[in-house]
Amino acid sequence: MEKKVCRKCKEEKPKTNEFFRIHHNDYFRPDCKVCLKKPKKPKPTEKKCCSCKKTLKLNIDNFRKRCDQDGFRSDCKSCFDEKQRLRHRKFYKENTEKERKRLRDWRTNNLKRSLETQRKSRMRPENKKRQKEYDIKNNLELPNHRVANTLGLKLNDLTPDIIETQRLILKIKRELKK
Repeated sequence: MEKKVCRKCKEEKPKTNEFFRIHHNDYFRPDCKVCLKKPKKPKPTEKKCCSCKKTLKLNIDNFRKRCDQDGFRSDCKSCFDEKQRLRHRKFYKENTEKERKRLRDWRTNNLKRSLETQRKSRMRPENKKRQKEYDIKNNLELPNHRVANTLGLKLNDLTPDIIETQRLILKIKRELKK
């Protein structure tokens, strides 16, 4: 009868299904069944970041997943994010024109998606607030296209006098609301 040495306990045992598990295609696993049943080392609950040297709880809130022994990266999320940010800035500085061209091409090839993304971004409350502050700061509180929109007309259909008159009416209404 053929014998096989277990990789973990180094004992020589008969190469049978009684002592070794069959993996596939009649290949016996390198560890005997006894060693496979032994409890494994407990997983660590903390990990030290290789960059900032802080000891943090080992979970997805502090470390990104990766195929290391413990399943996580060696640097914490904040250090990794900072490294990525610096890497992206450096790349953009070195390839500014190339990146601008790539983005321009993407926008032209994905016009609907680009416009939808811009629209969603403008609709977010924090962006609306920021836009309003910018408009007030730069005296653009009522740009021509917004005045035309309140009348339900296109900008091309209105004369500058009508736009200015409507802008004044809207400003007065806003003042009265306050």
